[in-house]
Amino acid sequence: MATQYDVIVLGGGPAGYVCAIRAAQLGLATAVVEREKLGGVCVNIGCIPTKALLHSAYVANLVSHDAKELGVEVGGVKTDYGIAMRRSRKVSEQNSKGVEFLMKKNKVTVIKGSGTLQPGRKIKVGNDVHEARKAIVIATGSRVKGIPQIGLDINKTTVISSDEALFLEQAPKTMAVVGAGAVGCEFADIFNAFGTRVTLIEVLP
Repeated sequence: MATQYDVIVLGGGPAGYVCAIRAAQLGLATAVVEREKLGGVCVNIGCIPTKALLHSAYVANLVSHDAKELGVEVGGVKTDYGIAMRRSRKVSEQNSKGVEFLMKKNKVTVIKGSGTLQPGRKIKVGNDVHEARKAIVIATGSRVKGIPQIGLDINKTTVISSDEALFLEQAPKTMAVVGAGAVGCEFADIFNAFGTRVTLIEVLP
């Protein structure tokens, strides 16, 4: 027999966990299915760790270029992307644990694993089947992809995505960033501050 809930949310990212919390607050028995850490891309490999790295980049630029104008004399400035990266991971972990706390506080059941939709408002996770009496909410988010049309398949070594960039132990000497949207510009700014010669490529004017 399937374990029953009123609402099952597939995905524990910003959309999924907020939906689950609200459903639970409205008195519905709620579960979230998540195969990775709670918080989704934003908390784990997106907004939060990126903003932590941007803060490190801001400090590096401030000390390197603007300190004298602020009345501060500094010697040679040395940056270490690996240290900044590890700090960003700590910030991310803290935020993910915060989401875990919110799940417990609001009595939302967290089911770890990949969920597969089944007929009749059911989700299979591993060997277990869970049934939603009222609704299943799909909040699976997105993932990065390469551009195979121009030979840029992500191989995680010479061609990487923003995911891999967040875990580099050191800043590369050179980097081409394809796409000058928010993500591209942020990473260009970060790596430039850590000594990488960055080329930003954008098709739009």
